[in-house]
Amino acid sequence: MLIRLFTYASRNLIRQKQTTLISITGLVVALSLVLLISQWCIYEFGYDKFNTKASRIYRLTLEESRPSEGYYRHSAYSSQPWISKIPDFYPEIESYVQLRPMLFTTIRNSETVFRTDRAFKTDTSIFNLFSFSFIEGSPQNALQAENEVILSESMARRIFNGQDALNNVFEINTGNNIGFGKYTVTGIYKDFLPDSHFHPEILVYSNKQPVARNEVEYIYILLKEGNTIAQIRAREDQFYKEHLPDDQKNTFQIHYTLLTDIHLRSHLANEIENNGDIKQLKLFISIGIGIFLIALINYINLILVSFEQRSRYFHVNGIFGAKQHHNLLLLFFESLFIVFLVFIITSLIFKPLTQLLVSAGTIKPISLGLNPGIVIVSLMFLFFVLLAGIFPVFIIRIRPFRNLNQDISGLLRKKSIYVNNTLLVLQFAVSIVVIICSLMLDRQNNYMFSKNMGKENPDIVFLTREFPAEGSRINLLKEQLLKTPSVEDVSMCMLRPGDLVKGHDYVEYADIPEEFKNQSITILPVDDNFFSFFEIPFISGGEKRYAEGPEMGNYILNEGAIRKLGFESPEKAVGTAFKIRDIGNEIIAGGTIPELWKISTLHHYTIRLNQQSSSRNLHFNVSSLSNFPVA
Repeated sequence: MLIRLFTYASRNLIRQKQTTLISITGLVVALSLVLLISQWCIYEFGYDKFNTKASRIYRLTLEESRPSEGYYRHSAYSSQPWISKIPDFYPEIESYVQLRPMLFTTIRNSETVFRTDRAFKTDTSIFNLFSFSFIEGSPQNALQAENEVILSESMARRIFNGQDALNNVFEINTGNNIGFGKYTVTGIYKDFLPDSHFHPEILVYSNKQPVARNEVEYIYILLKEGNTIAQIRAREDQFYKEHLPDDQKNTFQIHYTLLTDIHLRSHLANEIENNGDIKQLKLFISIGIGIFLIALINYINLILVSFEQRSRYFHVNGIFGAKQHHNLLLLFFESLFIVFLVFIITSLIFKPLTQLLVSAGTIKPISLGLNPGIVIVSLMFLFFVLLAGIFPVFIIRIRPFRNLNQDISGLLRKKSIYVNNTLLVLQFAVSIVVIICSLMLDRQNNYMFSKNMGKENPDIVFLTREFPAEGSRINLLKEQLLKTPSVEDVSMCMLRPGDLVKGHDYVEYADIPEEFKNQSITILPVDDNFFSFFEIPFISGGEKRYAEGPEMGNYILNEGAIRKLGFESPEKAVGTAFKIRDIGNEIIAGGTIPELWKISTLHHYTIRLNQQSSSRNLHFNVSSLSNFPVA
């Protein structure tokens, strides 16, 4: 009987070629899109779960608030020495690690010089928390003494050009005046997986001690098995009372973030690396559910139409004794046949489709393998499609009539019209939600990847200065670049244009309205021709050329900063003297623009090529830069 039903089902689908083809095509497209979205979401939710102790690891962050001064700051790192007393105070803590970033680290060996921002000072306690896979050396012998380091596999290959790295020596300069120091490699570990919230390339030995005044550190703790973070929080007040200085007892609060929550739920100042956003993921999930519902509703509507067209067939079967469950079985096998074809076709095209989108730069390459989450999503999708295929039987109950000439299709149409209308309204509503979510994501992407910043301009290339330099001497490299025939213009900035700026400072100026006091703004240092280079328009004021003397003398505000600081108009902001609290120097607002930046030294060069030139054959002669203090 089952074979006969399957034969009838396949014949019916073949007879209705157009309806079958539309159904299969719509479901294949929908399933492919849902799987792509699911793959990305599962990847994002899986951050840091490769660490075997992830459920017991928390990151400590400090929130500092002084309402009387209007000061507030919540940073991902700590700079308070008393934080090191936490492990001894709480018996629930098994281990903790101090991870101190080595800013502006320059690497040098006999053949090459380059810079990395993924070097940290730490000790062997890091192996108790995070899952390291050593290729050479071992945790027992690594980071045992001063000037010992361990390297990621990719960093070892980069420094030693594929040669043996273990027990070899190279040089590190952290941008200070001491210069380069020699360090010995005592271990090489596999690179952290892409779904890690940080990716250390160099770990340098450091004694576990309270942080110095001019240092910062990321703090992680490992709870003992069977203990919870609630036990830690329950005794916070006692810790504050015993270990915080009197002037800090009411200003600081410690926050604990589960390791697996950092990537999506932590958006503090000075994150160790850029994180994702749970809100964006929710938009993706909404779009995926919307696509699934649209495909399902469309399939049900097609089934209803098919059911009406075959009304006489079902009517005749009823006259000859067919029951409701016989119609149910027939539609079930038709739906099963479609589900099987959808599964086969999607399986064949999904991998090539993914590779095509990756090569086009549309999506990020992700390798999840046969992930249980993807399997569950696929099965759920196909299961609901299977149920949708038998849906008409429960909506339209066919009762046999003795008169074969009676208009059965008209009766069925009257029964199904309310269902069709309801489904069409629902499909329309879901489509609107999907469009809104897609527009929100598109708007975010357009904001993050502004065309004004040269992302899609083939004539603009980026160069990172991989060696330390001081003061205005960084202009020497700019001058050398400008002498290159293929270079039309050069500008400099702290971060690559388009990178997220998270640092912020509080500003003030004379006669600032009370409600606008203690406002923080993000600030980025740029060259004196940065805005003209990227053709960023000014609303008021303009650029001022760089002059020897104070390095932070002129500031350009965006429209958001103008409103945030309480200026009545851009024109009134230009020429206003104001102070940045953490710097203390008085500075002048020189112009207003529709973009926003942050403050520090200049490490990135943006280069506009002549139209006749190409970045593929771009070469720089920097032999005259030997005066840079790289040794």
